[in-house]
Amino acid sequence: MKNKPSSQLKHLRKALEKVVKEISELFEKEVSFEKRLKDRKDPSRMDSLYIELVILDFLQKKALLIKEALKCKDFSEHLELDPQKCAVGKFLSSFCPLTEVGRYLVEEIRGVHEKLHEEARRLAEEIRTRNPDCEDIRKILQERLFPLFNELLELLIDLSNHLEKGEPEN
Repeated sequence: MKNKPSSQLKHLRKALEKVVKEISELFEKEVSFEKRLKDRKDPSRMDSLYIELVILDFLQKKALLIKEALKCKDFSEHLELDPQKCAVGKFLSSFCPLTEVGRYLVEEIRGVHEKLHEEARRLAEEIRTRNPDCEDIRKILQERLFPLFNELLELLIDLSNHLEKGEPEN
C-alpha cells in the first residue's frame, strides 16, 4: 500500500492506539471467550456473559484491523477469512437457542457474519492485487466493512440482552 496518511488519519491512529491499549489491558485481566467456553461446567448452557466475551473479542479484532489500516500497512493478515475460526463463528457453532426470539437473532447473526467474512475475503484480495493507498482503504472500510461490523455488533448485543432477561437458552 502507498503511504499517504492524511492529518485526519493520523489523529484517528493516535486515538485508536489508546483504545487498543485499553482493550489489550482488559483482555490480559479478563478470561477469554474460548477459555470460558472450555471451562464451563455445563457445556449446554450459554448466558449473556459468553456473548459479551464474544463482543469484546470482536471489538478487539476490529480495533486491530483499524489500527493496521491507519498505519497504511497491509492488514489482510488480520482478517479471519474462515467464518468458523473467529470467536463469533465458534460461538454460533456451540449455541442452540431454545426460544423463537433466540433462534431469530442467531439466524440474523449467521447471515451478517457470513457477509462480513465474504467481504473480508474480497477486501484481502483487493489489497493484494490493487495496492490501494490509505485513503482508498479508509473508504473501503467505511463503506463496505464497518456497516457489517456495526450490524453484527448490534445483533450480538440484542442476543446478549435477550439472554440477560433470563429466558432459558442452550
